[in-house]
Amino acid sequence: MMKTARWIAIAVFISLAAAEAAVRMFVPMDALLYQDSADPALGFELRPGAKGEKVGADVEISAQGLRDDVVPEQKERGETRVVVVGGHEAFGLGVPRSDGFVAELPRGLRSRGQVRSVNLSMYSYGLSQKVELACRRAAEFHPDVVVLQASESDGVELPPAAIRAPAIKNFIREGSALARWIMERHYRARAVRVHPQRERSADGKAAQARTELARLRDCLAPMGTKIVVAFVPGVDDPSLGAGSDVRRGIEAGAKASGALFVDAGPALRRVPAGQRALRAGQPFLSPEAQKALSIELGRRIAPLLPRSSKSTPRRPAV
Repeated sequence: MMKTARWIAIAVFISLAAAEAAVRMFVPMDALLYQDSADPALGFELRPGAKGEKVGADVEISAQGLRDDVVPEQKERGETRVVVVGGHEAFGLGVPRSDGFVAELPRGLRSRGQVRSVNLSMYSYGLSQKVELACRRAAEFHPDVVVLQASESDGVELPPAAIRAPAIKNFIREGSALARWIMERHYRARAVRVHPQRERSADGKAAQARTELARLRDCLAPMGTKIVVAFVPGVDDPSLGAGSDVRRGIEAGAKASGALFVDAGPALRRVPAGQRALRAGQPFLSPEAQKALSIELGRRIAPLLPRSSKSTPRRPAV
């Protein structure tokens, strides 16, 4: 019996090794940029130090867990900081970091002096996760303005993890492509099954937006930070969110919380329809759409920032 068990164990090991090799060789997978989070309200988060290709673009995650440069703890003299918290639109899926609207933002705000943008975004986050991330981490970067980037997908909640064991799951996922493939397929299948139940009514979407944006206001209030809520409609939506229940709910929630609401729909309409999406059939913003969003957001944010402290040189005395 011991001999039989030994042969079974050897057969299982060989099968798993073959399956692991097959997944690594034949299953296309993006770089592993995420990990399960110790915070159940976040579910998952960016993996510090990760790098590789994601949706056709090179991505590098800093030691601070940002798709950004390392942000110094102390501001430089006269520096103003804009922290952007969002989903795949703000993260910049599919485009180089320099082409994303977050990186572009300071270029349009030069008249306001030294402005630094910080990209505190995670692709696939919903509204409650974005607010949780802002409440947990925005204070680290001493923001003058926090921009919450909202989207149509904020009207649908993704399911929580079936098993809460983040350290173990991260270890297994990082070590085995096969395990990662199985975990991701299982999660996507669960997301499809629960989608109809988690799609909220118009009233439900508005109520959730009001609740979450009030939570954002309350957690940022001690810092005296100004809040901007930027709604980015889906690029495959012909109306660009004009009649969306999600958009109306988020706008009402932003106004109720005293935040500035910015609708990116008009800015995206200025980009030809065929140039808004990164690629046909994908919901990701093209570099042209990212640029249009940066210009519009910069124009709306500028009045919230202090003017440049550069003084006008005096004429020498005669």
